[in-house]
Amino acid sequence: MSVPSRPAHLLRLAWSRLTKPTPKRRFGYRIARAESYPTRIPSLPVTPHPGYVGTEASLEHHKKHWLSDGYHADLAVAFRKYLGPNFAGSVLEVGCGMGHLHRVIGVRPEQYTGVDLNERFLAAGRAEFPGVTLIQSSADRLPFPDKTFDCVLCCDVLIHLEDMRPALKEIVRVSKSAVLLRMRSGNGAYQTSKMVYDPYQERLFGYVTLEGRRHYGYYNVLAPEDLKSFLAHAGIEKYECEELLPPEAPVHGLTKVFFRVP
Repeated sequence: MSVPSRPAHLLRLAWSRLTKPTPKRRFGYRIARAESYPTRIPSLPVTPHPGYVGTEASLEHHKKHWLSDGYHADLAVAFRKYLGPNFAGSVLEVGCGMGHLHRVIGVRPEQYTGVDLNERFLAAGRAEFPGVTLIQSSADRLPFPDKTFDCVLCCDVLIHLEDMRPALKEIVRVSKSAVLLRMRSGNGAYQTSKMVYDPYQERLFGYVTLEGRRHYGYYNVLAPEDLKSFLAHAGIEKYECEELLPPEAPVHGLTKVFFRVP
């Protein structure tokens, strides 16, 4: 199937803006102030999020931006708040990268299991952190029996999935006690330099540039009412959260969500 020319796309985009308001909601997740984001040209392909790109450049990007303790300091505080400073149970991290989060939250390597799609990240983690268990797996098909882990963590992973609900159901399934998530809420427009809005899919996308090429990934920003319906889809009615911001907030929240599995 041939791809329309760039001018045709621009004319189609202009017409869509004249004939209908800019959408604010899709798949149950609010996109705050969509008109404040640059618009994505429809001919640009959606490529995997950089966490899934198995190149040396993606590994270096991961080490540079996500391997610092400070990046997860808020999650470590939430972990100690909800689970105590001396948590001795088993921990699963979904979307673990190299598995360095076990060090940040203060659990022993033998307590920790991590899963990630990127085998390059996992191999680097096994070399960097002896004793941790790192397994290649997708978030929506976790290779564990029901109620395997005392706590399941998922930090900044669900926001990059096209549909977050199957992964959440798997997270709940394999936890026998607690779940701690870090997601995004509020208005991410301050990240305009790395965010674009696609009016045809009515979705927000983030991107990074690796080796001169942009890699786009889904970017879900939740409003308070979206979080409630999202968790209810997995049977979760009681939960606690921090930094849950409304769409009109002038900042972008790193929302921590904690709940006990029924």
